[in-house]
Amino acid sequence: MHNDGNVVPLRRVTSDQGTQPPLARLPVIVLQVRDKATQQLRQGLQALFDNADDTLFEMADRALDDAEQSLFFEAMRDLRLKRKSIERLFFEQLFKAFINLGQCDLAYRVLPRSLSADASTAPLDDGPERNLAVQAMVNQTLYREGFALDQLTARLSTLLGRTLIEQRNPLGPTVLCKCFLAAARHLGVDIKVKLIILKLFDRYMLSGAGQLYAQANQLLIATGVLPGLQPAPTSDTMDNKTAAALAMPEGAQADALPPDERRRSELLEQRIRDAEEGHAQTALARQHVELALNQALLGKTLPHSVSAFVRDAWSNVLLLTCLRHGHLSPQWQADVQTMEQLIWSVQRHDSSDAREHLLTLVPGLLKSLREGLGSSAFDPFATSAFFSELERLHVQLFVGACPWRQ
Repeated sequence: MHNDGNVVPLRRVTSDQGTQPPLARLPVIVLQVRDKATQQLRQGLQALFDNADDTLFEMADRALDDAEQSLFFEAMRDLRLKRKSIERLFFEQLFKAFINLGQCDLAYRVLPRSLSADASTAPLDDGPERNLAVQAMVNQTLYREGFALDQLTARLSTLLGRTLIEQRNPLGPTVLCKCFLAAARHLGVDIKVKLIILKLFDRYMLSGAGQLYAQANQLLIATGVLPGLQPAPTSDTMDNKTAAALAMPEGAQADALPPDERRRSELLEQRIRDAEEGHAQTALARQHVELALNQALLGKTLPHSVSAFVRDAWSNVLLLTCLRHGHLSPQWQADVQTMEQLIWSVQRHDSSDAREHLLTLVPGLLKSLREGLGSSAFDPFATSAFFSELERLHVQLFVGACPWRQ
């Protein structure tokens, strides 16, 4: 039987688990964090599979034809057969991520920026659509629970004696998604089913990330790891108090911490302040842009020219708007709406009302696109070429031809 490099045979796992020297170098408290998190993740994974069966059955019941119904029933069967294997492989991957914390391998300092960079996680034919869904899940989790995750990462960095980044935090959404993709890579199901399963992973695994990070932080605080960090704000005050929560009151930790701990805490605070002044703002703006793009593009089939324009050109417009005005500003909402209108305008619409709406939409859409590109100093020659291509696409839609959907 073929043995993939990312899948460890059961007998190797049994023989290797007792002789992992990197694991022994991890502080005991990190292993306790791992074991506590494993309990919650195991419950979430069980809920995922229990509900996946019901969800796929409902999808099969609502199928439009026998072929689609057969697709969902086959997916149910495949999922049942491979459930135990996926669960086992998921936690093997998670344990490896913790083991890597004890290794100082510089070649493994940063995980790939794109989850699609790991060719072992899925076939190439469904990669783009899958990656859009996964990246959206990661971004939403970071946006929702980023503060608590940053504190957990800071505490793990203190224990490890070196800087840890989110992409290498075993409990971060990036690593959790990679673990699940690697564990489920042998599922022989259609991309439609894979997206359903990913949605369930988001609902039953990533939605509980807040509790996961809270428990891990409390465990580390109880053992004296950076206890002076300000607690994560509640969801109803997050937007108004994020900046204040990131900065500790001056001198508040001085009396409570020993000298070495105080020094590490001061260095951490300084890094946070430095990040706030520049890098963090840009990184957060990029997250807002990526989330907006993923939400707008997910499930859409677009001409290559439009897809490339959105990702390569309009993403820069959104980034500048976010940095200048913020992601809650009217300017941001207007630029996002322009992107959504552009995507809608190159979709096939058979009703006469939709075509009439397209006729009235196009002039304002072109004006908004030109203004946005002008504000970002986009190449005027590339702008002219894109508008010519967009005009051709709109003409094809009016005459009933839509080759990129065939």
